[in-house]
Amino acid sequence: MKRIIVISLFISLTFNCLFTLLGGIFLAKRGGLPYLFDYLSRLTKNNSSPPSLTSPTYLHQTSQFELLTINNDSIIFLGDSLTAEGKWSELFANPKIKNRGIGGDTTIGVIARLDKIIESQPQKIFLMIGVNDIYQGVSANTVYNNYRTILERFHQETPTTKVYIQSILPINKKLVIYPTAANNQQISQLNSQLKQLAAEFSYTYVDIFSSLADEENNLKPIYTHDGIHLNGQGYRPWKEILAEYVNDD
Repeated sequence: MKRIIVISLFISLTFNCLFTLLGGIFLAKRGGLPYLFDYLSRLTKNNSSPPSLTSPTYLHQTSQFELLTINNDSIIFLGDSLTAEGKWSELFANPKIKNRGIGGDTTIGVIARLDKIIESQPQKIFLMIGVNDIYQGVSANTVYNNYRTILERFHQETPTTKVYIQSILPINKKLVIYPTAANNQQISQLNSQLKQLAAEFSYTYVDIFSSLADEENNLKPIYTHDGIHLNGQGYRPWKEILAEYVNDD
């Protein structure tokens, strides 16, 4: 009997050591303790309800934007966290650039805050929005119609503004640290629709997706730590693609 207990304990200890070793190797490959802390932080954040028009982030940012001035020579970067995290005015050394990105924003969120942007009649608008719609399970048809609403308002209410519709960026699900049903096939399909919309409204479509994707259409690992957002290296090719449009007077 004692021998059986000893054998059972030995087997249990062996498996525990094996799992601990494998877990350590996995964690080391992902970046060690900083990765673990980042994972736990994001897991906590994403257990809450999806960002909406009443989220603190959205309300805080929009209330701040209401106090800031946009001139008719301003260049607006409009979108979600991918836009918000870019230091655009510094990347281009151009004080005319105004960052109007909000983390977690969606096409509906952009529609709700268009008035302030349109009334200023800005020189240029660089738009990238829609990936959070996909994350939240919004239908492709709804996203398409919301985009059309945005572009119709630009076309009708600020006709002299140059509008640049940027493709939605790829993701890398191997690196995503929280579950998402989104995939690059959905993103590519939406990008095809956006390209068609751009042509319909005579706006410029800018393909960012292709330059940041690998041969399997995943976001290149060198550009991201979480499979979705960009690190500093990721903003470099984006900036290079936009340079001709930003600097074109």
